[in-house]
Amino acid sequence: MRFLDREHFSPHFFSEKRQGTVTGAVATLLGTLLGGGVLSLPFALRRSGIVFGAILLLLTAFATDFTVFTLVSCSRRSGGSSYESVADVAFGRRAKLLCMALVVCVTYLPLVGYTILLRDLLAPLAEVALNRTLGSPARNLLVSALVVLIYPACTLRTLTALRHLSFLSVLAVSLLTVFIGLRAGECAASVGVPASAVNLWPEDGWSGALQAIPIYICAFGCHFNVLPVHGELAKPTRERLHRLVHWTIGLVTAFYALVMTLGYTYGVCTGGVSDNILNNFTTDDTLMNVGRVGLAVTLLVSFPLLTVPLIGTLVRAQRELIAVDTRGKAPLLNLETPGVTSVWPPPRSGRVGDPTELEAPLLNPSTLPDDLDTASEDCFLDDAGILGSMNRGPELTAAAGRQADMEEDIPYKTRAWLTLAILSSELLLAFNITMVTDVWGFLGSTANVMVAFTLPCAAYLKIRLHLPRRREKQGGPLYKKWVAGVLVTLSLLAAVVCTANNFYLLSARKQAGGAP
Repeated sequence: MRFLDREHFSPHFFSEKRQGTVTGAVATLLGTLLGGGVLSLPFALRRSGIVFGAILLLLTAFATDFTVFTLVSCSRRSGGSSYESVADVAFGRRAKLLCMALVVCVTYLPLVGYTILLRDLLAPLAEVALNRTLGSPARNLLVSALVVLIYPACTLRTLTALRHLSFLSVLAVSLLTVFIGLRAGECAASVGVPASAVNLWPEDGWSGALQAIPIYICAFGCHFNVLPVHGELAKPTRERLHRLVHWTIGLVTAFYALVMTLGYTYGVCTGGVSDNILNNFTTDDTLMNVGRVGLAVTLLVSFPLLTVPLIGTLVRAQRELIAVDTRGKAPLLNLETPGVTSVWPPPRSGRVGDPTELEAPLLNPSTLPDDLDTASEDCFLDDAGILGSMNRGPELTAAAGRQADMEEDIPYKTRAWLTLAILSSELLLAFNITMVTDVWGFLGSTANVMVAFTLPCAAYLKIRLHLPRRREKQGGPLYKKWVAGVLVTLSLLAAVVCTANNFYLLSARKQAGGAP
């Protein structure tokens, strides 16, 4: 039996746990994408220049679309239902633990950044309302109260339960964009946009462009939520998956381009583009104050979209580290443990319990299909959710399925305490950080670039590496292999260069006694 001759689904294709729609899945991913990073996109455009900035936006969008679908494809071929389980099957336990650490970073650090943004957004409004200046303790108390309000939503079990909050998030950011557009149009009509202030190319040379790259990468960071969303999608045919990915990335790219253009126009018109575009507007602007409140709601909604996968990752990491089999040699959640794989359709032998069908590891040269890119054809999925001409067969228990079930079985008290620990610790960090760009710079140039581009493409290349050479030409379009290889190389290069540039900017800011 060659397990990867078919696609693996966890939960299985017809599972009642799959209740999500394409529209709801798009909204969930948009809610993940449209966060605080939107505020820094006009700043990124100024630093990178209009021409290079537009190129960076399109390249990042293309790379994200490619790697999201690549990640899901690797999941289906390996049976992994989470990001780290895919890495485990492809590279082993160390890679799995590395992925867990990276996913923790890309879900935890944005909480710190969003808390800083909330404090900067709402503290000035509170000062206007109270007619007095708020000190640092009062500002921290204000943002702490807001985090307490969103705490119950952070303890939910699934992302599907947050679909209505995702729609609210998209609506709030859309309204803010309209408000920025109105003010940009008014300023351009009354004052005009000085041609000398418009920069087509990077500001401050390559250092400016390198500072912008992590911001673009952070803006497209949704990979940690892709597999949970895919696991809840009803009838996950390839056509529906393509629709989900292309619509999500297409909509968010168009939206980012609009926000960048409008924010950049207003910033240039008023004399400069701040790293938080709302800092360009005064606190007595009623329309923009409404936008500030709307964005604050968006940031709060993003908290549960980050904490749900974060809690799941922490629980899986804890179980991975302490759970061993009866021999004390292998973790219970190892996807290569005999007898825990799930395939659909059922084995050709027709015997569900046949040990010869279940004892092969999920990924090694003997279990890989001859044709990876067309392996799904043995399990053809039409848009109606029908598996070719085959009838529905028995469901086999999967290791990946066990992972999903274990996450759902996390007691509420455990979720509550973990959520409390996460939110308390990120608040303490936010209290001691003044600039949100410090968070985005480190996150985008390290963990985010690895999670978004390096590891999904590396896993894909590892799977293709095991193809017999005589079948390589039938392993799918070669451009996918080359694109994956280029993305691995460029992402590693970007991680090194952009991180070095971040340290350079921090050093320059420290010497100058202010922001770069």
